Amino acid sequence: MKKQKISAIKKDQQTKAEDEINLMNLASLKGESLKDRILIRLNGVFSQLGKRGLIQAAVGIAIISFIMSYVVGAYLALGFASGLAALTVTPFVATFILFRFLLARRKKLFEASFPDAINLMTSAISSGESVMQAIQFVGNKLDSIVGQEFKWVGQRLQIGESPDDVFRRSCQNCPYKSYRFFIITLRANMIRGGQLKEVMTRLNRVLFDARSVEKKTNAMTSEARISAKIVGAIPFAFLLIMKFMQPDNFDFVIQDPDGRYILYYMLASEVVGMSIIYVLMRGIK
Repeated sequence: MKKQKISAIKKDQQTKAEDEINLMNLASLKGESLKDRILIRLNGVFSQLGKRGLIQAAVGIAIISFIMSYVVGAYLALGFASGLAALTVTPFVATFILFRFLLARRKKLFEASFPDAINLMTSAISSGESVMQAIQFVGNKLDSIVGQEFKWVGQRLQIGESPDDVFRRSCQNCPYKSYRFFIITLRANMIRGGQLKEVMTRLNRVLFDARSVEKKTNAMTSEARISAKIVGAIPFAFLLIMKFMQPDNFDFVIQDPDGRYILYYMLASEVVGMSIIYVLMRGIK
């Protein structure tokens, strides 16, 4: 009798340990390697562009590269070598900027509609629906990135795929902290049970509060951000005006070896100043 109790206790402890391991594995949902994380971000960018958008982006980057090559080589009179260098470097810079912009826009769209998805899921669970039915309900109701992801998760769970595999791939498609926290909460409830309605209600309240705080932060820092952009653009605007108003001084700054120290100082001060402002603004967020 004692041996049976001991074996039952050991089995229960082993089951709890396995559950904790599963939860810990779900906590690391970013991808196992650098290659995985790069592929995840590329998938997020391509999902927004599509085939037509990818062609348009390539054409736009090519046009910007040729314009920059003309500006540097002919307009600023820096020579053929400088124009060729601009033609070579500009596509990489433009691609990086476009890449970051699309990732930021996708994250913004996701986080804007994710609280609504949690609200709909809470309502479905409150009405007596199961977790799988609630996920499918959200996927059918929302026509957004969040709705598409919930619909995909519901379809995969319905055909009998492993929840761990489905949740892991879903978090790789949407690598955002709020969504990972939601998945971990959902998986913990599926393993151990509990009042999912209360958990979803609290999570919904936290997400709405976080979005409200973010909007207040953006509103309070909007004036500082606009001022920083204007101050950063003034030296380049002044240089452009000097091209027409004082061409001798412009040629001295651009072409004369001694005058280029002024240009280098301006560029270096712009980079340092914008970097400091970026760090300060990022600290506020």
